[in-house]
Formats: sequence, C-alpha cells, structure tokens
Amino acid sequence: MGNEYYLRRNPFTSDPDDCSAVVVTRGTAGPADLTQMMIQQGSTLTPEDISAAFESMSRAVVALLNQGFRVVTPVAVLKPSIKGTFENEDDAYDPQRHTARLGASSYRPLEKQWRDTVAFNKTDGGGRVAPVPETYHDVASGTSNAALTPNSVGRVTGRNLKLDPADPQQGVFFIGADGAETRAPMYVTSKPGEVIFTTPALEAGDYDLRVCAQVPGSKDKVRCDELELALTVV
Repeated sequence: MGNEYYLRRNPFTSDPDDCSAVVVTRGTAGPADLTQMMIQQGSTLTPEDISAAFESMSRAVVALLNQGFRVVTPVAVLKPSIKGTFENEDDAYDPQRHTARLGASSYRPLEKQWRDTVAFNKTDGGGRVAPVPETYHDVASGTSNAALTPNSVGRVTGRNLKLDPADPQQGVFFIGADGAETRAPMYVTSKPGEVIFTTPALEAGDYDLRVCAQVPGSKDKVRCDELELALTVV
C-alpha cells in the first residue's frame, strides 16, 4: 500500500521553485491496532497478554523516568524536561506554574527498520487530494502555531480545508501524546481556506492538529493531514 505524499511550495528557501514533501496520514493507530497487527504477524500472545505487557511496560517506564533516567524503549527514547519560567536561581518547580514534559525521539534501530522497508507513493495534484493545514491561530492567546487554549476559539488556515461538521469522520482533531484523538465540538466557519471552531477541553501537554475532510469529487473518501508543528496546552 505504501505511504502517500504530495509536494507543496517551500517558503523557507530562497528558490521559489523549491518544494517540500507532505506525507498524508490515514488516521491514528492505537494500542488495539498494534495488538491486532501483532497477532496478524504471528504473535502467539493473546490480546489480553499483549495489553497486560503494554501496561506493565508503561508502569516500568514511568518508574524509571521518576528515578531520573533517560529511558530507551523499543519505540522511542524518552527524556524528562520542565517547561516554564523560573523567576530566579532560588525558584523551585511549581506544578501551578511549570509543566512536566517528556521529550521523545525515535529509537534508531526501529527508525532504520522502517526506513529500509517504507515505500512512498506520490499523489497527483499538488495536494488536491487532501486538506493542507498550514497555520493554527489561537484566538485567546493571539499566537500562531504555538499555544492551544482549551474551551476557546481556534482558526486553521490552509488549503482544501472545507469539511462537513455533521460527519464525525470529518473535522479538526487534536492528538495527544498517547494517541488519543479529541474532535473540536463546534464549527463556526468551514471554507476551503479557513475553518473556525471551538477548541475542546484538553489537559496540559503537546498536541498534533489534524484536519480530516472529504476528498473533492468523492462521496465517501475522507483524507487527513496534520499541521507540521505541535501545539501546547500550558
């Protein structure tokens, strides 16, 4: 099947003809999907065994992180960090003013295995087959592609963004670090170049923003694409 991608103009280089690739995501695969794939690939473990192993590894990772370790898992390398401003050298961590965060980078052997097996298929039309979210505007903070304010108003601009708010498969989705998706609950405007909506009640953390919309000319095919930068709820 392979991964689909399309090209769009790259505004960060001096050559106006330069393009960058955008990989089109098909959705989010969670623990249940991983379990099913493991079984399809021949695992003799039961779904219950796999779920228990996932939970056990999560607890072990959290315990090691809380002991001050940088943890290398079979999927990612995790490192604790703190976000926020400290007033002076005598200031201390305060969960009311600071946010504990996990930095993640790919596990090199996994990345190499994926790179050696991945196939990319170029789609036609320079992005016409998928929405292209380019900028997220957070109305409450007045910032772009940075802050995400829960229970407020958000605005996404880009191309091919027009969606049907009545279709639960279409919309603006926020994906947390655990892969959980939260859909924007209400939509004020839905145009090809702009979608305005209310942001859901989200906990502190980093989120990917994904827009899913119906492919032009198709009655049943919905495509999704993500904003290139993560958004942060403080």
